[in-house]
Amino acid sequence: MSYPQDGTPANVTFGGALTIGNAAAHRETMLDAFRSGGDARIRIEAAPEADLSFVQLLCSAHRTFAAAGRDLSIEGSLPGSLHRVAEDSGIGRFSCGSNDKDCVWKREGA
Repeated sequence: MSYPQDGTPANVTFGGALTIGNAAAHRETMLDAFRSGGDARIRIEAAPEADLSFVQLLCSAHRTFAAAGRDLSIEGSLPGSLHRVAEDSGIGRFSCGSNDKDCVWKREGA
């Protein structure tokens, strides 16, 4: 992960278990990206497990970045485990329902 301090986007990669057991570490990673002062680009690699804690973390992080006038985006496709959790939680393929045009769950072509 890189957290440039010059305003260029922080590149953050998550993978492995995206579950409550790792939620504190994932939160700290997102806080480090926020503290870098710029936008953040999230990439999520192989994740055999995911639960609602990670979905909530991404939504919270997105809103925090947006409130600060910064962008947080997810690059690439979502792992199947995270996609299923998002679908099962009612977020669906379109957005979290926040009416935010930049919702991190909104996917092109969905």
